[in-house]
Amino acid sequence: MKSNYISFGIIILLIILTLFIFRDPGEEAIKLEELQQKNERLIKKNTSLEDELSEADMIIEGLQKENEELLEKKSVLQQDIDAVQRVDYQDFTDAVNTVELLKQTAIHDEAKELFTTEAGVMEYEGELFVLVDREWINWSESPVLELIEFSIEKDKILLTYNTIRDIRHRYGFVMVSEEEWKIEEIKLH
Repeated sequence: MKSNYISFGIIILLIILTLFIFRDPGEEAIKLEELQQKNERLIKKNTSLEDELSEADMIIEGLQKENEELLEKKSVLQQDIDAVQRVDYQDFTDAVNTVELLKQTAIHDEAKELFTTEAGVMEYEGELFVLVDREWINWSESPVLELIEFSIEKDKILLTYNTIRDIRHRYGFVMVSEEEWKIEEIKLH
C-alpha cells in the first residue's frame, strides 16, 4: 500500500515536471512584455503629471503674488476713495472762492491770508509776489482767468486756471483745508 502511494506520488511529480518542461514560454514572454509596456506608459504618465504639477505650482505662485499686489492696490485705492469722499461740493466751492478772492483782492494783507504759512508769498516795494515753481511772480496784475479743470488728491484739491495770453502755462492751485481752504502752492501746468 505504501508503494502504491509512492508510485502515485512519483507519477504526479512526473506529470507536473512534464507540464513545466513543455509549457509555452511565449505566453509568459507576451505577458512580461505587456507588463513592461504598461510600466513604461505609467512612468511616462507619472512624468507628465509631475511636469503639469510643477507648472501648476508656478502658476499658483504667480497668481498669489498678483493677488497680493492687487490687494495692496485695492487698499491704496480704498484710502484714495475715502479721502475723496471727505471732499464734498461745499469744499470745492470754498476752494474756488479762495482763488476768486485772490484774483479780486487788491489789498496785499488780505491776499496773504489766502495762502498757507508754507506757501511762498511776500510783499516787496508795494507789489505782491507769489512763488510759482521756484520763481517769484508779480501777482499785482492777477494773471489768472477762468477755472478749466480740477482734481482731488486725498485731502487736497487741485484747481487749474487759464492765464492771460502773455503766459504760456496754466496755473495749478494746490488747495488745502486749514479751518478754511487756503492755497498751499501754485504750480505751472
